[in-house]
Amino acid sequence: MKATCIQMDMLFAQPEENFAKAKRLIREAMASGPDVVVLPETWNTGFFPKERLSELAERDCARVKRELGGLAAELGVNLVAGSVANVRGGKVYNTACVFDRASGGTEFLFDTFIGKEFHGTGDVFASVLTGALVRGESLSAAAGEAAAFVRACAERTAAEALPMREGVDFEPLLGLLIPGKETV
Repeated sequence: MKATCIQMDMLFAQPEENFAKAKRLIREAMASGPDVVVLPETWNTGFFPKERLSELAERDCARVKRELGGLAAELGVNLVAGSVANVRGGKVYNTACVFDRASGGTEFLFDTFIGKEFHGTGDVFASVLTGALVRGESLSAAAGEAAAFVRACAERTAAEALPMREGVDFEPLLGLLIPGKETV
């Protein structure tokens, strides 16, 4: 299992440019022969342009599915399109878009924004996702586990009122990733 995690300099509030850059970077990543490619968090809008987020966000992930789902199928790669700002039913969600090359299936994991920014959530997501894939989980199950873990970490960090620069507090919750193990 080979995973490639893409880091990209997202342009704030410029989804057109970010889509073009993401597609180019996915194509470039294929040179190393990955089984899975993972994009970063909020790659479509940049980090939380709150004043225009609803306007800039995806609508039911339609464009992500059309463009990146099609690209994943064309390239024959599992793709976790990071998480995108996405409007569904009038609410803005942080949505992980997952494209499975084996089944051709598409899955969208929705979670509302908690209203705060934390550094490191994309790195934690990619790490948990990769670990679950190495354990033999399906792409969909691995993405679900990663999304739930990041959400728990963000909620814990928000409750602790830690400064954003310190990043998401994940270490006390690592036990959640071990079946049957309790956390501190």
